[in-house]
Amino acid sequence: MGLVRKLPLGIIALVAVISAVLVYFVWFHVRILDFPVPDRIDTPPEYETEQSVVVTSLAIPIDQVRRGLERDLPRTLVQIDQRVEECVPRETVRLFKQNLFRTPRIGCNLFGEIRRGTISMSGSGRTLIASFPINAEIEIRDIGDVIKRETASATAIMTMRATLGINGDWSLRPDVSISYEWFEEPGIVVAGQRITFTKQADPEIRRILRSVETKLEAQIRQVDFRKEVAGAWRSGFDTISVNRDNPPVWLRLTPEQAGTSGVRVIGGNITTDLMLRADLEVFVGHEPARPDATALGSNIGVQRGRGFDITVPVLADYSEIEPVILRALNRLAERGIAKEELGELDVTFNAVTVYATHGGRIAVGIEAEVEPIGNITGRIWGSSSGVVWLTGTPMTEPNSEVVQVKDLEVFGDMDSDVGDLLLRVLASDDVRMEIEKALIEDFRSDYDDVIGKARAGIRSVRVGDLNLSFDVSSIDHGAISATGQGLFMPVTASGSVTTQIRN
Repeated sequence: MGLVRKLPLGIIALVAVISAVLVYFVWFHVRILDFPVPDRIDTPPEYETEQSVVVTSLAIPIDQVRRGLERDLPRTLVQIDQRVEECVPRETVRLFKQNLFRTPRIGCNLFGEIRRGTISMSGSGRTLIASFPINAEIEIRDIGDVIKRETASATAIMTMRATLGINGDWSLRPDVSISYEWFEEPGIVVAGQRITFTKQADPEIRRILRSVETKLEAQIRQVDFRKEVAGAWRSGFDTISVNRDNPPVWLRLTPEQAGTSGVRVIGGNITTDLMLRADLEVFVGHEPARPDATALGSNIGVQRGRGFDITVPVLADYSEIEPVILRALNRLAERGIAKEELGELDVTFNAVTVYATHGGRIAVGIEAEVEPIGNITGRIWGSSSGVVWLTGTPMTEPNSEVVQVKDLEVFGDMDSDVGDLLLRVLASDDVRMEIEKALIEDFRSDYDDVIGKARAGIRSVRVGDLNLSFDVSSIDHGAISATGQGLFMPVTASGSVTTQIRN
């Protein structure tokens, strides 16, 4: 104590100044590293999934069946070379109302062929109709001692009707019936009497009916709906870019089941309703992994009408949110930040880090530099830099396109009396309120932008051999929540869809 009393007052003052300078450099020129960091969680979003259903039409030209039948069915259907014992019908001779005798049997030999014409196809409803003309050229030889040789011509039309269905293994199921009708019966005139050979030709035509029926059934069964569906199925496991940047938006499709029903013949095509049950997911940010393809299962039929009804888990990557927050903070800094005891502040926001933490909250790490420049009281604090962590709860009202971050507060129990300038600025109510207000505006515009680009992007989507065109008539969404994979919002959309298969 005596030593202290003997020190000149100037030395005591100098020691005090040096001590203050040391404290200043210790507190305000050392980068702050001891702010607590919130725990990062990686939990996936929890939601009840409902498979989306897309129902559209699948069409195969009936000309495919016609061409196959043309190849399989020969032009010459049957060759005729036979002896007919009763070529001219026997007659009974009557006199005075008495049967005297019958004319003798007159035989002949028949030679010739029955040929078909070009096959035509049409149909309506479930019925496919194939028809073609048949022409018979029959040479009749040795009719008793009367005629040595005569030629008879004939024309008929053959019609086949196939009622179509589709099996569980995706093959077509035809129920075929076949008939024919003579337009001109085969015959010749003998002694002023026309003799027809229809009953001789009919057995030959009936003999070929079963062959024609079998070939038509075989061609219909070769219509490979399974191949068409399997191609669409395989290409359905895909991740498609809906919007490339600002922000990137991705649509991921994972088919689960497929079915067809209601085979119809419309406008030259065999058509059926094709239903795809699939998980559809929309991602904002990084491209998600492509789903693993599975084998096409059995035909489960169609269980709802045409169109789509999509339940989509929308995930917004936190990396897409970080620049939004940084822009909001920089706008706030440009407008100016002041604190009563510090005066005007020079604030530079350098980076923002966002991820999910406990309690349904997001952690926001703000790297900044702060220096009071407004008055003498403030200037003695010097400058401070570091990372301050805040946490907040993202919230939306159902079907509201306004996303807010509420209850924004500094994470952890930190004692502001230590003189941490950065903490004092970011923990103040007025600054937090300004940040919350700015975030509401930016999230709203970004969300509108994402939804708008997603709507535009799915208007025409190429998935393998499929061109899908969605026309969204309604879109609804639930409340937003923070998950380990991003901000999650369940969205349901419905409308109409048209599909074209590109070969």
